[in-house]
Amino acid sequence: MGIFETLMRIDDQVVDWILHATPKTDDDRDLMRRILDLRGDLEDALNRLVAYRLRLSTAALPDEAARLSAISQGMTTTEKQVETAEKVLSIVGEVVAIAAKVVAFVAA
Repeated sequence: MGIFETLMRIDDQVVDWILHATPKTDDDRDLMRRILDLRGDLEDALNRLVAYRLRLSTAALPDEAARLSAISQGMTTTEKQVETAEKVLSIVGEVVAIAAKVVAFVAA
C-alpha cells in the first residue's frame, strides 16, 4: 500500500476514534479539541496531496511508508475511548509531521 493510501486509512481510523470516544471531563474535551485541530491539519495535507494527483510510491519515501504502516496497525488496536486520547494525540501529531514531509517531497 502506498503512502497516500496509508495516510487516508489512518485519517479514517482517527475519524472513527473521534466518533466513538466520549470526553468525560474538561481535560478530556481539551484533548479532543487538540486531536480535532491536528486532524484538520492532516485533512489539509491530504487535500493538497489529492490536488497534486500523484500516486506516491513507498520506494520514494521508504522510512515514512514503514512508519505509517506501523502507526496504522497501532491505530487498529487502539480502543475508541477517551482514555486513549493522549496516545491518539501523539499518533495524529506524528502522522501530520509525516504528511508534511510527503507534501514537501511532492511539491519539490
